[in-house]
Amino acid sequence: NQKIMISFWCFYLLIFSLHSLCQFQTDDFSANGCSPYPLLEYVIRSMLMLIVLVAMNYSIAITRQSILEERTSMSLAIAELYRQLNQAQLIRWAFLGFLLSPTFLIIIEALLYNSWKFDWISPFLEHFIFLAIHVPMASLLLPKNSEALSQLFAQNRYRE
Repeated sequence: NQKIMISFWCFYLLIFSLHSLCQFQTDDFSANGCSPYPLLEYVIRSMLMLIVLVAMNYSIAITRQSILEERTSMSLAIAELYRQLNQAQLIRWAFLGFLLSPTFLIIIEALLYNSWKFDWISPFLEHFIFLAIHVPMASLLLPKNSEALSQLFAQNRYRE
């Protein structure tokens, strides 16, 4: 699986580099045969996102199966499995929000741009969606151990 993912990333970087090189060298993008590169880049990016979604769903399914197996023992390991399941589900929802936010913004812009009075809505929604995705992810990745946070500040204090 890792070899497939690495090969997709390398191929994507190659296509992206060729696309950028074509745009940089010529003003007429379709004159020198560079027109298929944006489509290839889009297809590969879509495939990578599909692979990420499948991997996340597989991870969630495995975690749920582990919870079902551990449920009879009622050990501390089940609490860790529930925490991992909640984290994986939050990451999946954030990734889905990241994927669907451009479509949502385009629909809102098409529906609400009847007047200049609604020009503020698009930037507001862009920033709101950005925060709605990134704040939960930041809180998820925040160290839960209070000693780890206090050590960060203690190291900065001693450097002064």
